[in-house]
Amino acid sequence: MRTKPPHDELDELLEPLPVVVDGVTFEPVWTAHTRARSRSHTDAAYAYEAVDAVCARIVETRGLGALAPWLGPHAPTLEARAPTPPTTFSRIFELHPAHLGALPEWWNQNARNERVTIAHRLVLHAPRCAAHDVWTMPAVLRGSWQVRPVHMELSLWRHLGGWTKLTLEPRRRVYIKAFYFETGHRALDALCDHLVRDLAFLQRL
Repeated sequence: MRTKPPHDELDELLEPLPVVVDGVTFEPVWTAHTRARSRSHTDAAYAYEAVDAVCARIVETRGLGALAPWLGPHAPTLEARAPTPPTTFSRIFELHPAHLGALPEWWNQNARNERVTIAHRLVLHAPRCAAHDVWTMPAVLRGSWQVRPVHMELSLWRHLGGWTKLTLEPRRRVYIKAFYFETGHRALDALCDHLVRDLAFLQRL
C-alpha cells in the first residue's frame, strides 16, 4: 500500500497560490535558501514556506484577529434559554394552535366562582394572550403533600404545525415529592382531554 504520493504528485498538489485578505493579494514569499536549491527537488518545500509566510503575514495584519476565519463579522448569537426547572410540567399534544383563540370562551363556560377546576386539583384563572400568541393562565395546584397550595402559571403556544405545547410552572420553590408529580400529571391529562374536545367544538360554532 502506498502511504505517500510521489514527488511529482506532491508538487502538483502543493503548488503555491496567492492568498486574498480583505481585498489585498499576497503572493507566495520565497527565501534565499530555497531559491538556491534546484526546482526539480524543492517545489514541495517552496509550497510549505509560502504557506508559512502568508500565515505569518495574516497574523500581523491589524484587525484580522477580531474576525471569524473566512466568515467576516461574527453573526449575532441567540440568547440561551434558561434550563427548565425539574418541577415544571411540560406536554406536547395534538391541538391545532388556531383553537387556542377559543380559550376565553371555554373558560367562561366552565368557570364557577371565577375559576375552573380540573380533576379536583388544578384551579385555573382567566386566560390572557401574551406576546407571540402565548396564552397564559394563573393556576393553583392543590394536593395533600403540601400544607399550602402551589401557585403556578399555565402557558400554551403553537408547536410544530398542528401541535400545541403546554407548560405548568410553579411560581415558588417546591419540595419535590412523588405526590407532586402524580397529582400534576393527572391534572394535565384531564386538562388536555378537555381542551382537545372542547376547543375544536367551540371553533366550529
